Amino acid sequence: MKKITQLVLIGLTLSIAACNGNAADGAAAQAADDSTAVQVSTNFSFLARAGVDTTQLFVMPIAPIENMRSILDTMIDLNEDQQKNLLNGALHYDVGVSEHEGYFSLLGVRPLPGGYTLVVYNDSFGDIGLEHIAVYDGNGKMTDYLYAGEWFAWGKPDEDHTGKMHYQQGKMQITGTNSFEVTNTLSYIGYEEVDYVCQPRGEAFWQVTTRYQYTVDDVGHILYVDTKSQTKGQGAQEPSVMQSDFENIQRQPMSDVTRIDRLNDLAVRDDVLADLKEGENGRAEYLIITQLGDFYEKLPQQLLSWMAAHDGPSNHLLPYFEQMFREDLVKKSGLVKHIGMMPDAKARAKMERLTAQWGPEDAEG
Repeated sequence: MKKITQLVLIGLTLSIAACNGNAADGAAAQAADDSTAVQVSTNFSFLARAGVDTTQLFVMPIAPIENMRSILDTMIDLNEDQQKNLLNGALHYDVGVSEHEGYFSLLGVRPLPGGYTLVVYNDSFGDIGLEHIAVYDGNGKMTDYLYAGEWFAWGKPDEDHTGKMHYQQGKMQITGTNSFEVTNTLSYIGYEEVDYVCQPRGEAFWQVTTRYQYTVDDVGHILYVDTKSQTKGQGAQEPSVMQSDFENIQRQPMSDVTRIDRLNDLAVRDDVLADLKEGENGRAEYLIITQLGDFYEKLPQQLLSWMAAHDGPSNHLLPYFEQMFREDLVKKSGLVKHIGMMPDAKARAKMERLTAQWGPEDAEG
């Protein structure tokens, strides 16, 4: 597979108001320009306490902007201590930040009503850049967190069809004083290799554009509002309904613990069960484990409590949860630690018995 090295930011709607001045002044000026301005603190002091140079922050407006390339030049790379301080364990669970290949950057900020602040991050490794959105209260405590897809244009050649590739790009736009929208576009298109880079060529055979809409409430929680999807063209390589439904669950905010129930229901849907029978040729097993791992990474106590309360035949996720530790995808030592922290003694004892034999032979516990 050819290595794709494109890092072109497509459509990320971040303001450059603070590019050459203090971010606090930039935010105030932007708020004055917005017809629906909000009166909030704009000094971003919690970022300053984390060692972030707030004079370099981009402040997002309630409107798209034209000059996107400038963001690549002013992204603020975060060191290990800053990541730990700001992300509060929401990323790279059971993996030392220093072991993470790539870099983690702050892309932009947006003041919200009630003294909350929205912060956009980019997690880049190899040829891929994953975007994340977090909300913080006035003291710098994270109140919610959201995986927002991949916004940097990248292409993955189709090994079975020479000259064709899957091409993904994304963007974000602030749509109101407390609302925003994330758009991701996946295309199947021809390409031409130029200087070891795959450049899209011609019209897409098909293209799926998905818009995820959110608001932020008065306690700093991100609320999922709706998903709107538009498809142009049609082809065998188009994402299935199953894949789209898994993706939609992953796009729910961290505060929405009900998504584990939706994942549990989806795991036994007819199309998912049919895909599981395909073995290595299927996608469902990977998608279930990815979703489960993401939930465990961010909300281990909630997931363990759910597992303890659903230890019968209604728990369709338990085999996949065990597989994560049996294949050493997640360290057993971390599981032992989290089980020991469960406040309910009965639930804790149940999980200790249930997981006693999990993990590779050299695992702890």
